[in-house]
Amino acid sequence: MSGEVNGPFVMGSPVTQFAAASAGIKLAGDPGSGPQVSYALWNTNASTVAVAYATTASAAQTNAAIPSAGNASAGGVFILGANQFKVVTAPPGQFWSSSSALVFVQPGNGI
Repeated sequence: MSGEVNGPFVMGSPVTQFAAASAGIKLAGDPGSGPQVSYALWNTNASTVAVAYATTASAAQTNAAIPSAGNASAGGVFILGANQFKVVTAPPGQFWSSSSALVFVQPGNGI
């Protein structure tokens, strides 16, 4: 099960950034992290953004859309408000993309 987490977060691998609607970028996560990895997500923009992960680059890019009446949210999508930082969990080895802004993501450990 993937989702948002609360608690201490220990930074792990280097920070990765990806641009709006970019092809998915694969993040392996930290070795030994198990079936779920904690990821710190930063939206450094003045607008809301959807960040998605999936098993393929194209699926991550497609899923990175803010849900609306005509667009139901796919699994693995997190919504970040303007200038928001959020720690989430997801399986390691996934591809990540964002809907409309430059986002930073960093694997680590934490709950």
